[in-house]
Amino acid sequence: MNLQNLFELQKQLDEHIEKIHPRQEGEDRLAKKILALQVELAECAQESRCFKYWSHNQDSYFASVLNRENEWEEVEYEYERIWSLLFGLAGLLGFTWEQIEQAYLEKNKINHERQESGY
Repeated sequence: MNLQNLFELQKQLDEHIEKIHPRQEGEDRLAKKILALQVELAECAQESRCFKYWSHNQDSYFASVLNRENEWEEVEYEYERIWSLLFGLAGLLGFTWEQIEQAYLEKNKINHERQESGY
């Protein structure tokens, strides 16, 4: 996967959107993009029911979609929206794939250490 290419594609889309929906004076577009990402992730979690350990109903929307013909596109669409927002934010903030990967590896190591120490 060429993430640099994906960053560029997202940048082009963001620029196109910016032309159609210009920033208003004082508008914090970055804050809105971060909020949009949070909302998309929350919607995905809500639909998957992946966090509802307390519920006896563990049937997820996504699982039911997989059993219906021609509806897999709905699931793909949600994931595409999430990744699109992630790539857009990462590129907007000037992160490279190498920086993202390194940050992940460092955080992953910390998370493993936390688990070993009873966090």
